[in-house]
This record gives sequence, C-alpha cells and structure tokens, in this order.
Amino acid sequence: MRRGWICRWASCGVSAALFVCFGGSGTARAAVIQVPAQFPGIQAAINAAANGDTVLVARGTWTGGLTIGGKAITLASRFILTGDPNDVELTLIEGGSPLLDIQSSAGAATTVRGLTFRNGDYQVNVHARRMSLLDNHFLNGSADQVSFEGGGGLVRNCTFENASDDAIDCDDDSDPTIEHNTIKDCGDDGIEVRLHSYVGPTLDIVIRDNLITGCGEDGIQLIDYAGASDRVIRIERNVLAGNAMAALGTMADGNTTENYGGAPMVEEVRVIGNTFSGSTHGLTGGDHMLVLNNIFVGATTVGVKRVAGSSLVTYNDFWGNAAHHTGSNLDLGTTLFQDPKLDANLHLQSGSPCIDAGAASVVWNGGTVSAPAFSGTAPDLGARETGGTPVPVEPLSAVEGLALAGVWPNPSRTGFAITLSLADASPARIELLDLAGRRLFARDLAGLGPGRHVVGLDEARALPAGVYLLRLWQAGQTRSRRAVVR
Repeated sequence: MRRGWICRWASCGVSAALFVCFGGSGTARAAVIQVPAQFPGIQAAINAAANGDTVLVARGTWTGGLTIGGKAITLASRFILTGDPNDVELTLIEGGSPLLDIQSSAGAATTVRGLTFRNGDYQVNVHARRMSLLDNHFLNGSADQVSFEGGGGLVRNCTFENASDDAIDCDDDSDPTIEHNTIKDCGDDGIEVRLHSYVGPTLDIVIRDNLITGCGEDGIQLIDYAGASDRVIRIERNVLAGNAMAALGTMADGNTTENYGGAPMVEEVRVIGNTFSGSTHGLTGGDHMLVLNNIFVGATTVGVKRVAGSSLVTYNDFWGNAAHHTGSNLDLGTTLFQDPKLDANLHLQSGSPCIDAGAASVVWNGGTVSAPAFSGTAPDLGARETGGTPVPVEPLSAVEGLALAGVWPNPSRTGFAITLSLADASPARIELLDLAGRRLFARDLAGLGPGRHVVGLDEARALPAGVYLLRLWQAGQTRSRRAVVR
C-alpha cells in the first residue's frame, strides 16, 4: 500500500524522465518520492523509500542530520533530470553533525547526486561500500567535508571549497576512488589518507584527474602507521598547485602535522602523470613508491625528497625548484631539467619538451607498471595530455640484459638503493666487496625475474667509511660499480 500511495502522487513526467536517466526494467518499478510534494522533509522521504527508490528534492534549503541505511536509494536534486548546475547550487542541505550519514548497512548502489552541502560540522560521513557521491558541492563546514570511515565508493565531479579541515578524509580500511573533482582552499589537506594497519584483500585507493589547489597544508597527505597494510595507492593525472606545504606529503607514525620528513611506507604508491606546482615541497616520499611521468615546478624548498628504499623516480621533468631532488632514487638518464612551457592553466604549450617524453610502462620491482591512456607516440609528462584521441597502453617488454644502472645516494651513510636489470629468471645476487676483493655480504635476488628493479642495501650503513665495490652476478656474468660510505 505504501508504494502504491507514493506512485499515485509522483508525477508521470518525473517518473518517465527518471526511467530514461537510469534506464533498465529493474528501475521501472522503483518509486520516485518527491520532497516537498509528497513529504515535507528529506528524512521522512528517506524513511519511506524502499530499495531502489529515488528521493527527489526540490530547490530550497533543507535541514541536515540525515541518515541513509538498510537500503540502496538515490538522494538527488532535479539536476538528475535537467543537468542544470543551478539545481545543484540552489538545493542546499545544512545543519546537523553530520549533515548526512551513510551507514554501513546502506546498499552498494546508494547514490547522492546534485546537492550542495553547506556549513555544519562534518558534512557527509561514509561507512558503506560501493556508494557514489556525484556532482555535489561541498561548501564551508568546521570539520571534514567528506569522511570515509571504513567505507568506499566513487567521488566524482564534485566541488569542495573552504573546508576548515580536510575536503576528503579516509580512515581505517577505506578504499575510495576520487576522480574529476575540484578541491580548493581547504584549511588543512585536500585529501588525507590514514593508512591504519590492515590485512586482507588488497584495497585499491585511486586519486586521479583532480585539481587540488590552495590548501593550508598538503594537497594530498598519506599518513603511515606501524603494521602490515595490504593496499595499492594510485595517484594519477592530478594537478596539485599552490598548496601551502607539500603537494603530496607522506607522514610517519600517525602524525598529521607536516614536518617534511617523509615516511618508511610499505604500501605500493604509484604517482604517475601529475603536475606539481608552487608548494614548498613537491613530494615527500616513502620506501615503495614509483614516481613516473610527472612535472615538478616552482617548489620553494625541493621538488622530490626521500623517495627511498625500493622506490624509483623516472621520466620526470624538474624546473624552477629551489632544489630539484634530495635523498631519492632518481634515474638521471630519464630525467629532464627543462622549462616545461606551461600556460596559466598548467597545460603544456606547443613546443614543450614534455610532449611525448614519458614512458608508456616501466618494469619496477619485478612487475610492469603502465601509464594511463595517452595520445601521441608516448605519454606526455604532467597531468594534462595534449591533443589527439587517447590510446590504450601496450605494456613494454622487460628490459633485456644484465645491468647495474645506478647507486643512490653515493656517497652515503644510510645504505644504498641500487637500480639494476636482470636478464632472465635464473639465480642472481648482488654482492658488496672491499677493495681487496673480500666479499663482505651478498643478497640473493631469486624471485625478482627479468627486467628492472630497485634493491635497497641497508646493511651498508654498518660499514666503516671507505670505498667499496658493488657487484651484480647472474649466469656467470658480472657488472660492477663503486660505492662510497662516508
């Protein structure tokens, strides 16, 4: 009886339009519940809705303190019918803490679309998995604007402005995809991810195609905690410009107050095809980070710092930084130090040396990592690909041949990161010898397989100052380089 009453009051025009928007026979049976035509407030409409229903909110200012749980519904303004951005800006929810709570019992298809969340404390808290926040505007507020608390899902095409704390905060075992958003003028970080200890199916955290600017601390901050963490973090095609501290900062020991120290993170972090502009630090890194196809410009302290351990910094351009890099495993042979010729919007201009200067894929730590789709003969460096139609990436084959490509830092007091290539999957080892030819220690490289790898030798920090020889052995062949401990 309840659903029949709702359907009798829903206009035929609205029902038909929503059927066209969402399509499929499954949604044809879902009700459209209109606020205020059928219910005077949003929470009453949510309570009346059943799984698959849409709560459609008219323009106006509505009271927050809302909860969605126990079902999958769509909560939206008339933007889903009209595509008119005025429907987003003029359909406001404010008041309450949080303004909207999406409970863990909310269904996987739960969608919040085309609304403005204004003022209040926490604005939207997400405990559910696989939900969606689409085309929303988050304005002001005295805490985080979106907070994932062991939740996940998609945040797309939203605008975040003037958060007192973070625009998007991720805690516990959260795994959001955050893409195509504008984040500006946050009091603290644009996106903050706390990497609490987690063991289980790998969590894939994706941050891509966002503009993050004017934040009071970091554009993106990754906070490390002790313990294992089964996560892969992909940071791709973002423009991080004019943030006060680090454009991308990593922090140790649960600390969120930026100290530019970096962190010994065990999580795999892929930083591919981003533009870093105008912060004090472009990137402070971890121990398992691939930094590929990026542009670092205008850092007032340093472009890249402490990308160490088994990390690799390759195919990037550095320009106009007070210092370009320090304490990082940087491949000089693939690195540019040229004016990228960016326009005012940080797009590459004609004649930029960064056009087609990137790598489609690299072999790193035993696996092949591919760049996002690109146009032209190779990816451009930076976030904004120039011209053409994007083409899918064809992974390159592993680097052939045995090579000891580089040792960083050299000299060092804290151990070495060694860039090497193996010819095949046969047994291999890296050795450290003194100048008399005595082997001081050896590391078995079994299991790495053919291709390029970065191997850390922390054992070297225990050696007395002096000159040593690093020797790579495989199948009776050797490659050698000198290394200095100071």
